[in-house]
Amino acid sequence: MTFADCVQLEKDYVPSRGRKTAVKKGGTPVNPSKERKKQRSPKTATDLVAELIVASKIGINIEKLVEKTGYTKTKLYGIVHRLKQQGKIKNKSHGVYVEGERKKPGEI
Repeated sequence: MTFADCVQLEKDYVPSRGRKTAVKKGGTPVNPSKERKKQRSPKTATDLVAELIVASKIGINIEKLVEKTGYTKTKLYGIVHRLKQQGKIKNKSHGVYVEGERKKPGEI
């Protein structure tokens, strides 16, 4: 390899710019974040907590929800507050939550 060949290699070198983008068969790039979104479960954290509370006939407290979901207390208090506002759950006693009374369509 001559000196001129080495100089030409340096000119042709293009440094990598991080992660490579996936490419579809047609040659169009695939956005990795959109691909990840397709793989997620359609169930939200609020849906999961609501199901756990409804499934518990005698009621469930925040500590049990932390054990079952792995979410922080702060996140769970926010979710519980939202569910109470929606009428999906209610307090049985201090810190114990049960299914709320479902309103019939048209009922105020």
